[in-house]
Amino acid sequence: MRNDAFDNLLGALTVAGHYTIPEVTLFFKDRLFRGNRTSKIDTYGLGAFETPNLAPLGEFGLLFKPDWKLIRKSSVNQLHV
Repeated sequence: MRNDAFDNLLGALTVAGHYTIPEVTLFFKDRLFRGNRTSKIDTYGLGAFETPNLAPLGEFGLLFKPDWKLIRKSSVNQLHV
């Protein structure tokens, strides 16, 4: 049985550790999706999640390419200590 869990976890950690994206997201099959727009479309295949009405927020090739036009801006000021 083929499993892509490690790739999905590694991609999610890479995005979370290197980019400030103030949204709930889902990383799956080399694409970053907005969490509240994601639907499960397949229970057995590796392409199980999709956002039918919105393009992915970013995609992995050799590098991660975020689509900053789709990513919401933070409405909270940064915390200064």
